[in-house]
Amino acid sequence: MAQIPANDDPCNATPIAVGTSCVYINATNINATSTVGVPAPGCANYSGADVWFSAVLPASGIVVFDSNTGSMLNGAMAAYSGTCGSLTLINCNNNGSANGLMPALTISGQVPGSTIWIRFWSPGSNNNGTFSICASTIAPCNPANVNSSCTSADPFCAGSTTNLCNTTNVPSLGGGGIYGCLGSTPNPAFYFLNVANTGAIDLLISQQTTAGIGIDVDFVAWGPFSSQAAMCAGLSAGTIVDCSFSGAATEIVNIPNAIAGEWYMFLITNFSNLSGVIQIDQ
Repeated sequence: MAQIPANDDPCNATPIAVGTSCVYINATNINATSTVGVPAPGCANYSGADVWFSAVLPASGIVVFDSNTGSMLNGAMAAYSGTCGSLTLINCNNNGSANGLMPALTISGQVPGSTIWIRFWSPGSNNNGTFSICASTIAPCNPANVNSSCTSADPFCAGSTTNLCNTTNVPSLGGGGIYGCLGSTPNPAFYFLNVANTGAIDLLISQQTTAGIGIDVDFVAWGPFSSQAAMCAGLSAGTIVDCSFSGAATEIVNIPNAIAGEWYMFLITNFSNLSGVIQIDQ
């Protein structure tokens, strides 16, 4: 007889410890059954074979769920509030992770100390298998120090997740030319990076409201510069290393040949003019 996963239903959900960084635990939905009596997740072609996890919302009020592939290469998750016998849908996602076609969710706006329930499945149940999942918290965003100009740029460290408040109610600085592909630069926020180790650098920039809803983020990056003092005077169309002006809530910055000791400047915008968080991950 096939063995059903122990966390096949919400009241037997596998608890996940919420840490300051993502620590994956291994899981599987092989032989899982459908859960009845719970609101439909509303995304990713749910057709059963779901398993469940739970996490206690920390004092920060923010928990980030991420997942990674195993034999499952395409997953989905939905978050619920309430008790295991009476659940209310919060949000649903697939393909939101940086790890292939796997899901990720950031939950905020719930009561610290309450339990968040995670339903996990493969869309259409056509790729059931092993995967991993984690839960971590991020500190409330650090207020931007009026970094709407290059001379007031804030530093960030590419070796760890950086979360900063976005900028609102600041006029556009313009578009094109020095700002490259950006047609406009509403609510500009400047950040700079000093390269620690030689090699390619890829950064994932995402922006979301305080309720955890993704909002449009655009960027332009300039470099390399020989010193911090040289950056602002050196911003030009010719020093642009990467740029994107899409409607997506996530963008990827590519610096192909960074050298230790070099400096790079980034401009990140907030087209929606909604208060929230900018997250930068390497």
